[in-house]
Amino acid sequence: MFTFDTFGFQKGGHLTMSIQDSINSKELWYLDCSESQYEDIKEKELLSLCSDLNSNHSLCLVQHKFSPNITEERTAKKQGYQYFLIVNCGEEREITYTFDYIFVNPNEQYLSLSEIPFPKLFLIFSILWSVLIFFWCINWGFHFKLRIKLHQLLTFVLFTKAIALYLLYFFWSNISQTGIVKNKYVISLATYIAFSEYIFYTSLLLIANGWTITKKYLTKKQHVHIAIPILIIAVSKQLQKVYQLTWVGIMLLFILAITYFYILKLLFESTNNSLHTLQFKLLLLRESGIQPLTTPTYAKFQLFKKYKNSIFYYILLFVAVYGIGVTITRYQWVVEICMLIVDLILYLAIGFTFRLRDQNNLFEEFQTMNRHQNNGYQPIESNYEADYLNETDHEDVDKRIETQSIVYIENIGNGTNVELGQEESKK
Repeated sequence: MFTFDTFGFQKGGHLTMSIQDSINSKELWYLDCSESQYEDIKEKELLSLCSDLNSNHSLCLVQHKFSPNITEERTAKKQGYQYFLIVNCGEEREITYTFDYIFVNPNEQYLSLSEIPFPKLFLIFSILWSVLIFFWCINWGFHFKLRIKLHQLLTFVLFTKAIALYLLYFFWSNISQTGIVKNKYVISLATYIAFSEYIFYTSLLLIANGWTITKKYLTKKQHVHIAIPILIIAVSKQLQKVYQLTWVGIMLLFILAITYFYILKLLFESTNNSLHTLQFKLLLLRESGIQPLTTPTYAKFQLFKKYKNSIFYYILLFVAVYGIGVTITRYQWVVEICMLIVDLILYLAIGFTFRLRDQNNLFEEFQTMNRHQNNGYQPIESNYEADYLNETDHEDVDKRIETQSIVYIENIGNGTNVELGQEESKK
């Protein structure tokens, strides 16, 4: 007796398979058995098993003698493992056969190896993220003393993302071969993936708000605006995979679409606000008689311009891929690979933009401008920092600073902005 494949079906799962061979023997049997039937057959002696088969006793769900072309198409009536066997009731022989199959569980989840490239896909991207971690760690090694909290967060994101991809690789490797994974493993994986998603989008919004680069703290309102919608996305995304196209799944899809729109809008607006704040500081530097193009503030301004461009293209690609994902069900791996590529490219851009470097002490938070205290700049920076250190309501400080920056830029007029652009081009 030879078991040539095993697969776990959920209730309503479907199988289509065929076996082609060059043997037409009355001594070879093909069996498709449930788990309980398989356990009973294993206890039988071969002679007894062959006797029952030849007597047409019902031993399995499907049983018939070998022929040049065996086909089977069936829907699983209950959840459980299916065992596909070949039983030789004659003399020993060597046979060659071709086995083609498609095993499908409900909700159009194509789980056979011939239909899903997920195992290889997640393995490739886990390796790519590991390479990114390697180069990021090398950068840390050369500039370890210059790190700030933002770089610690980015490092944490890289590791959580790589671990998530490795877990997905092992999960899909297992499910592609067995069809069923215990619920505790599914729940554990979904929880970790939700956590990884939460950390990923939180890092994007923290950067957009200038955390540890243009400001030391985030306001309570900013914390709420970041935490709640990202938590909704992380949880709803995992639940939607369970409910699929049921009415609950469609409702979750609608919630996801609205929340994603809010997050992406907040991401773009927060980046713009950080640029306004830095532009305001550049104008104050100019009024103080300091050449702004040689200051860390200008370098930070350039960083956020690059980040804004990265976010802009990320939003465009994300919306396009998300739209494709809503319209297709069978080839979800196409959507998955597109999202993996988009996320990887975004973090490559972020890692390169905010990498540690010896450039005007760029990442020394709010102490980078102290060298200019004799030139009149110190009061500007220290007052901004003092607002945060002495006032308990940071939200009012941020609102005042950002409002002043926008109003001040509008009052200066187009001439100052053009002059900034000209000096930038000269450099």
